Amino acid sequence: MDRDRLVHGYLDGQLSRRVFLRGLLTAGVSLAAASAYADLLAGLPAEAAVPDLYVYASEYAFTPSPAKGLLGHQVEFGFSGGNTASHLAEDASAALAFTTSTYASPGSVRLVPVPGAGTYPYHCPDGAHPAMEGVLRVPPSVSASSGVVGDTFTTRWADPADAAFVYDVQIKRPGTTSWAAWRTGVAKATGRFTPTNAGTYRFRARSVRLGSGASGWSPAVAITVS
Repeated sequence: MDRDRLVHGYLDGQLSRRVFLRGLLTAGVSLAAASAYADLLAGLPAEAAVPDLYVYASEYAFTPSPAKGLLGHQVEFGFSGGNTASHLAEDASAALAFTTSTYASPGSVRLVPVPGAGTYPYHCPDGAHPAMEGVLRVPPSVSASSGVVGDTFTTRWADPADAAFVYDVQIKRPGTTSWAAWRTGVAKATGRFTPTNAGTYRFRARSVRLGSGASGWSPAVAITVS
């Protein structure tokens, strides 16, 4: 069972604490971290019961990492354990996309928005915690994963667009091995694409903060055209 199903099952009461802990241990989480994570999730308010993406900070590490986020969804950072009083999570890319703003006390939760598709390395900037690093990867989405020549597909790289950002989108066409620019510095969140040849088309994107810089390129999404 993957981590998201474990978390949702535990929060919904479908999994006992013992089964939840066993699942985390199987996934490579230490017993101390798994126990603290279970305690923290059990204490979440009802409205936060099913987070879009939950990242857990404990034992001077972020779990899971790398993590996959979804467009238009916030990331929930949870801080637990006696050694987390001085932790925060801050985007380390030039996009400066998010930060938990203040040092979090044990048991606290911070929600941060993500401006759009991209890869976001993040860390705790406290110099005493150099091992606290993580990666968040947010792919764009497509309106359909397959179709025929002449169909029109919508690619989305933000939901919604953030006024502080513009977006770069690249395409890899069938039979090619390199990425090419498709949209550059656009403020809108979507684009329409009509293929003229069969094959697999791939798209990736990044978010660029105005006056600062860009995130890493996102994971790719694919459209198969026949």
